[in-house]
Amino acid sequence: MAVIDAIRPPLAVFGIQPEEVLPYVDTDYPGVAVLLAGTFSQGLATPTSDVDFLVIYPASVRVGGLFPTTGNESANTEPRRSFDHSFPRDHLLVINRETPQHRKVQSYVTRADYLERFQDDVRSRNDPFRARIAEQGGNHREGRMLDRTSHVLLHRLYTGIPIVNSDEIGRLVSRLSVDELCANVSSRETTEIQCYFSDIEGLLAAPGRTDEIAIEFIIQRIHYHLAIVLLASIGEFSPREKLVYRLLQRNSQIIGQAVVDDFFLSLSSTRDRTLRSPLSIREFVASVMQRTPSIKDLVRAEYRQWLSETNYAPYQLVTAS
Repeated sequence: MAVIDAIRPPLAVFGIQPEEVLPYVDTDYPGVAVLLAGTFSQGLATPTSDVDFLVIYPASVRVGGLFPTTGNESANTEPRRSFDHSFPRDHLLVINRETPQHRKVQSYVTRADYLERFQDDVRSRNDPFRARIAEQGGNHREGRMLDRTSHVLLHRLYTGIPIVNSDEIGRLVSRLSVDELCANVSSRETTEIQCYFSDIEGLLAAPGRTDEIAIEFIIQRIHYHLAIVLLASIGEFSPREKLVYRLLQRNSQIIGQAVVDDFFLSLSSTRDRTLRSPLSIREFVASVMQRTPSIKDLVRAEYRQWLSETNYAPYQLVTAS
């Protein structure tokens, strides 16, 4: 049975009633769990925002359209048959519909065992690195660094508002803490930053005219990945790109107003940095990593580990506090 009172307030901000959108979501299948997710669950929606849901089927259900369950298997349920547009991906089926009021309803469909596997991958990567930090052996690259789609699914699980089967949603959330997920996200983002440092070095060393447009773009991307690290440090992981800078502003007091102000000043000065001293972005990232108290020691330690390795030895700039 759907508990819809919890989602009335965020939908009502834009004059939407739950009864208008829930008929486009599978809330009746036995054992299914459903959450209101995305911008509406986070208080970040706009008048044109999609109404997003996360639909989680039990592990025993073969869902038509999910890549790992296609082939010769017959499906227990075929959510695509009653919907207008679907986009199958590995472990995820995205279904879009439009209401008579021209409101887009988007369902992210997955299974409980896929989410559990993602959580286990996070744990299998974080634990060995903690052992390495403690000089007990271990390899910080064991386990799988989750891709963005996997992180988005987990983000919707942890930030969504339960509508159907709150017990199952609670069970899934309790399997892994938000801090563990955020450490995994930060690991991915700091790795991206390190690679971009190397790219800038390569562009500056190339013969002929320096490719200023490429360097400027890379510096902008470094800011984006650094913003994700800052948000992950306060428990906000894997937001969509369009929300990153709004979330930074909304959480500036928690992250540190001075850090956030400096971040936006640096972002607005990207062109000037590109022309004057593109590699100064390294010092800026180091400063943010050092000055932001909410960044966890695990994240600083892995960042320092990358810096100390042969390919990144010139960038030994960060010391864990």
